[in-house]
Amino acid sequence: MAHQAFICCAPEDRPTADSIAAKLESTGMGCWMAHRDFHPSQRVNCGDGVIEAIDAISVARVFVLILSSRSSSSAEVRMQFGEARDLGLPVVPVLIEITPAATDSARFFHDGHVLNAFSAPPETYLSEIAEHAWRMVRADTDRHPSHGWVGFDLVNELEIKDGDVSRKLALYCGDLCEIPIEHAVDFLVVSAFPNDYSPASGTVIGALASRGLSVRGLANDKLHDLRNSCGFWISRDLTDQYGGLNARHILCFEPAILGSPPKVVGELFRGLFPFLDMERGSTVATSLVASGAQACVDMFPLLVGAAIAWLRRGLPLNELKIVVRSRAMADLLGQQLSQMKLDLLQEPALAAEPNPVPATTKPYDIFLSYSSVDADAAMIVKTNIEKLDPSIRIFDFKQEIDVGKSYQTEIDRSIQDCRRIVALMSPSYFRSPECQEELQMSRLRNKREGLSTLFPVYWISLEFDLSLWLQILNYSDCRERDGRKLAQVVDRFINGRLASTPHQIDSASFLDGRAKAGPQRPAGGGWRSRLFSWIVRR
Repeated sequence: MAHQAFICCAPEDRPTADSIAAKLESTGMGCWMAHRDFHPSQRVNCGDGVIEAIDAISVARVFVLILSSRSSSSAEVRMQFGEARDLGLPVVPVLIEITPAATDSARFFHDGHVLNAFSAPPETYLSEIAEHAWRMVRADTDRHPSHGWVGFDLVNELEIKDGDVSRKLALYCGDLCEIPIEHAVDFLVVSAFPNDYSPASGTVIGALASRGLSVRGLANDKLHDLRNSCGFWISRDLTDQYGGLNARHILCFEPAILGSPPKVVGELFRGLFPFLDMERGSTVATSLVASGAQACVDMFPLLVGAAIAWLRRGLPLNELKIVVRSRAMADLLGQQLSQMKLDLLQEPALAAEPNPVPATTKPYDIFLSYSSVDADAAMIVKTNIEKLDPSIRIFDFKQEIDVGKSYQTEIDRSIQDCRRIVALMSPSYFRSPECQEELQMSRLRNKREGLSTLFPVYWISLEFDLSLWLQILNYSDCRERDGRKLAQVVDRFINGRLASTPHQIDSASFLDGRAKAGPQRPAGGGWRSRLFSWIVRR
């Protein structure tokens, strides 16, 4: 758990320690207590807890000592206090009773520094403890800047428009392991080499380990493992066990599984899409997926560029927090972000609309999303459309699009502006990051348009159940690779007898522009039925 305060008490005084911790943590100061935060199964070092306590004291900023007759005779308390004294850690002594043993212990400290918690009301003495502890932390930071709390300061930010919704990309100078409660996030991103969670000094994983959280331990019980497709795994909910971290999940990005970090940074956002809250939005905090000063400078624009592209596509992130600890690096990257903002302002059309369609580009009626492994199903769809209406032109992405220049723009544009989206679902489809990207972008548009846009076709059975959001759609079941059923689906689809939800069925021709769902096109605009089929190596 990320913490600034170490709370030391005798076993019998744990209720008082819990009350103090609750107060401090409500003000944003993380706390560590042996009886609450020592969990051998989740730690790098287990033993009898002594090593863990010493590690927790070594990274604390203040030592809160509960004085009582029990603590004065506790060997554990004496050991912990001795370690704090040897480290020169500021101490907040709290006297909770008047007994000879307790008062003798209090005399060790200057009278003015011992806080009275035995006669004052709880709301009074708890507030005094919190105020005194924060004063100690800030004073220690002034004396030892390299050891002190570095804060969490906004350096620069960029607003991204997604229709009427504003999303934020922000650069902070601070410590990812000490996120203030007002900046709490849903996902905290750390990076690692494949299957290597060594708590190396100077890394976020190392800093988390020193605060009592083992990424290696979390890796043994992952909530989701998407390393083969998106390069990361997600931990289980940490709220109960590591509430002071102020991050609900750890997301461990292991980019080397897919390639070099600069080339695969976009996979982070693609893979995140299904786990973000579509209703309220989510918040993510991350460092830069790199090591060394020059690597940070090189990685920053790539990370920001990928984030901007995904936020424009509708990635439901309220805020992406990019956090660096070095003030000098934060200032340098802040200047880079300012230049990026200026560059965006010089492209007003791009800044206002994620993927504006050039006047010379003709939009498509249907976006056909499928894996190249299922090309036979795609061919059935195209062949039957041609039989039903020879005037429908089939767009072959492989033949007509310069993948190197306009691949992503054309995909984004087509999903945004097509009339309908057909997804051919199969195991290979769900293994393909490109297909998953299309599906999630389609999901967002479908939701915005009242579940009227996306038409899934179940082509080959999966080893797992469909996601709940897919199950609520009126998908067409053509398993197992039933070409006859698929041809019938195409017929119903083209002739307006198939809708994504039962209540949206309309007898009007599906592709003549008169269906209830979907925007009306102006007369004379040359709107012809064209099938957009993305055929690209997957």
